[in-house]
Amino acid sequence: MCARDRKRPAMSKRALRQQAKRMAELQSRPAEPSTARENLDLDLDADVTVRSRGTLHRVSVTVDGEDASGCAVWELQMRVAGVWLKMGGIGGVGTRPEHRFKGQARRVIVNALRWMRRGGYDVTLLFGITGFYPKFGYAPAFPRTRSYLDVDVAAGANALGYRFVPYGPKYLKRVLGSYHRTVSDMTGPVRRLPKRWRPFREGLNWGPRIACRVALDRAGRFAGYYASDDQGATIELVEASLIDVAGAGDVLRAAAADARERGQERVVLNLPEDDPVVRSARPLGVLTEIHCARDGGPLFRLIDVSSTLRKLAPRVGSGFEGMGALSVRTNLDAVGLRWSRGKLKVTDAIPGSPNAKLPQWALGQMIVGYASASSLAAAGVLRAPARAVRAFEEMFPQRPHFYYANDKF
Repeated sequence: MCARDRKRPAMSKRALRQQAKRMAELQSRPAEPSTARENLDLDLDADVTVRSRGTLHRVSVTVDGEDASGCAVWELQMRVAGVWLKMGGIGGVGTRPEHRFKGQARRVIVNALRWMRRGGYDVTLLFGITGFYPKFGYAPAFPRTRSYLDVDVAAGANALGYRFVPYGPKYLKRVLGSYHRTVSDMTGPVRRLPKRWRPFREGLNWGPRIACRVALDRAGRFAGYYASDDQGATIELVEASLIDVAGAGDVLRAAAADARERGQERVVLNLPEDDPVVRSARPLGVLTEIHCARDGGPLFRLIDVSSTLRKLAPRVGSGFEGMGALSVRTNLDAVGLRWSRGKLKVTDAIPGSPNAKLPQWALGQMIVGYASASSLAAAGVLRAPARAVRAFEEMFPQRPHFYYANDKF
């Protein structure tokens, strides 16, 4: 009889309660992102396996012939400053009860990071519990943004007279085309491919509670769409894309009608702070809340500093004037940056150039626009001469960035 056929004794209820207590204690303490030196070029552990099916990969640690702990890695493309980066979305992290608190989940995450590095991934994102993932270099990078507008005010917004119909497969290509035009210069959105994307599958709480309505103009032509997360008692607008931004008033009116059906006094817009619908609502009187978590929620980190900066270089270096050089040294990689007349080149670290030292997670926060170089320098996270801080500010200005609920994994 092989090891996987042997029946393991079930854990006692007391042991399971103790595990639950320890996990609750862990999640009650926010953690700081790791700054320890790391080497993601090491081989995978001998008892780690990776099973792939298309763009979904499962990383598992095997103990006595069975999977003791594992996670899924979704192969995705994330838009950052108008550039597509190869992003690994980590989810489904879990360990069998009898193997918990033995370091198996730690090994799974570390080996998943190594595997992504080997596979040419630039960055990785996960939606994590508090107190666990920062030890692997993950840090908050996408705030939660909500805007609120009085229902009666939204119902009176200026409109173009759009008619809204339920989404159907015949609208897929037009919806995706509208979406990609909207996010073309944003940071955070994921590329949606017609053959892989499952339309409007995930809501705010990983449930099939999201509904899409397509906007048609007076001639019956496609004019855009909006999607709402319906949680029964409340409804929130979680996505909107319009060919003509003047149609934002039509979306506000439709959202107001949805809110009234549930007895809500306010329209809730779970959208980027610079979204055209939110901008259109500002003259009407809108309240916008931006929540930046210390830990938990969407957490981000770099997998390969060099490949990430090489892809971003044509965009982030276009505004440079004059010439300059800088070495960027993180706990993951060290690279050199040379710029001249609006062109930025990424090289190996440059001897004799000014040094900027910071953890990879802090560089990641700068890249997506979550943190500024000056704020990181003031906090002592970024150690660099003033001219290097100014160069970072020019390359990576703070800007609105957003991760759409429907792209959760």
